[in-house]
Amino acid sequence: MPDAHAIPDDAPPCVPVWAALDAVEMAAHAIEVNPANDPLRHVPVQAGVAGVADVIQPDRLAVLTGAMWPTGTTLRVGFEGGSTAVRDKVLGYAREWSKTANLDFDHATTNLDILVGFARPGYWSYLGAPSRMFASRGDVSLNLQGFDGSMPDSEWRRVVPHEFGHALGFPHEHLAKSIRDRLDPDKVYRYFGGPPNNWSRSLIDSQILDPPTASDWRQGTVEEDSIMCYTFGGNLTKDGRPIVGGTFLTDDDRATAGSWYAGRVKPPVEPDEPPTSGPPRLLIGGPGVASAIPAPGGFAAYRFAHTGRGLFSIEVAVRAAGNLEPVASLGQPGEASAKLKFRRGKAAGIKASAGEYELRVRHPIPSLAGPVWARVTKGR
Repeated sequence: MPDAHAIPDDAPPCVPVWAALDAVEMAAHAIEVNPANDPLRHVPVQAGVAGVADVIQPDRLAVLTGAMWPTGTTLRVGFEGGSTAVRDKVLGYAREWSKTANLDFDHATTNLDILVGFARPGYWSYLGAPSRMFASRGDVSLNLQGFDGSMPDSEWRRVVPHEFGHALGFPHEHLAKSIRDRLDPDKVYRYFGGPPNNWSRSLIDSQILDPPTASDWRQGTVEEDSIMCYTFGGNLTKDGRPIVGGTFLTDDDRATAGSWYAGRVKPPVEPDEPPTSGPPRLLIGGPGVASAIPAPGGFAAYRFAHTGRGLFSIEVAVRAAGNLEPVASLGQPGEASAKLKFRRGKAAGIKASAGEYELRVRHPIPSLAGPVWARVTKGR
């Protein structure tokens, strides 16, 4: 695998920022933004008796402090750099969380809650409400190194919701003990201590092997294909089996976000279109369409028409595929199909004659099934 988060070798994995700075100050700010973050808010105070806050060290209380925003907040997002199109696209992917979470994002230039930058190294974000402490004084709080119009959509789907997940207060899924217990510490130290990451032993501990607190944002359940989980190859686990990690927001991610930020009012349901038979249809240059592989060993089928003019490309995302490329074939219905070659989830520059085509998507891990997403774009 290229690195633990399945991103290009020249970009480091995501590092949610919390313990690296003054955790006590950040915790105080998190409580100021949202009093529900106070770990002692339900502890009774008795006159003449030492309180819990007088006994527990401030740095430990900081670790126990939450990072959530008040439910129903519209977060004000500013940008340092980036074209108008890139900024709009960032907000579009951030709002994927808002489909279930009772929070919104709005472009702003003052009184910022989140400040997005593109020039600093790496993909990272401050964790939750303390983002405002930095953004409000003009410091980048969420970074998307090198994101521009040339970045493939597969990276937008994977990285932007992940980093905004941190900005909403969600930690890495792989900090859950059940996932950490599968990792071989010696292999993890060697891998992340070398290029391109060159992490110190203490950073590896805090980000992977021995975090200050274990991840429990799902309150008891663990999803290895969550958008918040790193991908770890079998070369880093004790049993040689990979931890597949997440490449796009799953239904479980959305449901969990909706439980933390409850109260999202669902938009009115539009009248159903007349039912159609056959596989879901794609439009060249149109939006992506979700479907599902019904069972292990099966495939999800899509249909689309091509005029025969110009090249087109196909983008595919498969749930729980980790850093494995999609497995898909393309051909005319009833005819032999050809296997497509993907790079970062995209089969680019396809030339074909006019006609009706069927795309068949299989899971790269034959024993798995589940949701898929595909779209056809013009050109390369």
